[in-house]
Amino acid sequence: MKLYLSSLEAVPYLELLENEVPLFLLGSFYYLKKTKPEYQEKYMKFKDKCKDFMLDSGAFSLLNSSKNLNEFLNNLDNYIQEYINFINKYNIKNFIELDIDSLVGYEKVKEIRERIEKATNKKCIPAWHISRGLEEWKNLTKEYDYISIGGIVTKEIKKKDYKKILPALLKIARQNNCKVHGLGFTGSNVKEFNFYSVDSSSWSWVRRHKKISKFDYKTKKIEYTFLSTTHRVKSDKQTDVELSLLSIKEWKKFQAYLLGGEQ
Repeated sequence: MKLYLSSLEAVPYLELLENEVPLFLLGSFYYLKKTKPEYQEKYMKFKDKCKDFMLDSGAFSLLNSSKNLNEFLNNLDNYIQEYINFINKYNIKNFIELDIDSLVGYEKVKEIRERIEKATNKKCIPAWHISRGLEEWKNLTKEYDYISIGGIVTKEIKKKDYKKILPALLKIARQNNCKVHGLGFTGSNVKEFNFYSVDSSSWSWVRRHKKISKFDYKTKKIEYTFLSTTHRVKSDKQTDVELSLLSIKEWKKFQAYLLGGEQ
């Protein structure tokens, strides 16, 4: 299983990548498009230094940024074209569609998907949501060799229903020789499900909560301990950088384990 680390687009994290490149990296176009050109160029150089890179359209971030929704919809055509240009400029192989069904409807999403695929001469990674229904899941697994499941982070698929829903979907995908990416799916039970790949931003929690992360070779999980149990640790750049760098190193061990021990 491939585990992509996400949320490394923020400016303070560039020096982390210069010191420790994850095995698999997922970037968000929503955030990358906001960075300065020179920073964007530096970040994208790491695309070829990791084993694989995936580009997310930023749909999740858009939907969780309600103050920008009207502006986004008014400039949707420009956003799509910028996404296309970015994919072509950096020759991105794996990129996720704009799964903005809740904003524009699924028919419009399919139109956007087709436009992107024609302009890049590559297939998107569709992001299926439960609202699209089982028949559409079956169709997508037949039409594409790599798709994703969305709505996990937003709890469209509730945790209590994982074992009822996910194995059935993954079985259909296997029957159609289709690889499946679980968007934002990195719970402690990630190995219970036969995803081809998943992604996570959980490595970054250490910065906010002042915790030390460590991959436990016995439990095969990332364990956390507070930097201090007696007092509140003040936030400063050096501490944040050291905690984040250590976290990436430990999550890289987790990546290697999920991949089968390969570094």
